[in-house]
Amino acid sequence: MILQKMSAPEAVVAALQKRWAEVSPSRELGADSSLLAPIPDWRLRISIPFPQSWPPAGTPSVVFYGFASRIGVGMPDGEEVTSPWARCVLKPGAAPWIELLRASIKSAGYESVRMLSPEEKELQGAEEQLAASLDELLSTDLRSSTEIQAPRLREYYRIWCRSNYLVSQDIAEKHPAFFLWLGLR
Repeated sequence: MILQKMSAPEAVVAALQKRWAEVSPSRELGADSSLLAPIPDWRLRISIPFPQSWPPAGTPSVVFYGFASRIGVGMPDGEEVTSPWARCVLKPGAAPWIELLRASIKSAGYESVRMLSPEEKELQGAEEQLAASLDELLSTDLRSSTEIQAPRLREYYRIWCRSNYLVSQDIAEKHPAFFLWLGLR
């Protein structure tokens, strides 16, 4: 089993944290920094796992994306997010492999934060079962299948993409067939 839950495993977090130091911006202060308000720091964020190939070919490899967010200045219910700056490929029995997508972070814009419905909260709480479903799905060669059924897993991804719209739009370009299956393309 490649995943224990839908959040990034410790090895993925450690690999992305190591590379984060290369792309995270230093504080942008002018000559007279006493006149400037503190600039909120960017913090590392990591996406949920996306299948490296779709439809599944029988090899359970996934991709996590590193992006960043910070509190939206003047936006109490939102945050500024970046486009993904790195991708981290995780394959069974292998160390995480990182590819930098950009040399520095780039703002994708502002997103508002919304409350999850009770149904969405219930689905978010089922990370271990969803990870097992994803692992089972990816471990099966479904390239000739006309319809892949996994409604709870599909809904979980849709919720994440709605809650992380700007980031998910960038990820969708790298996984078009998977986003088509999700009904988001």
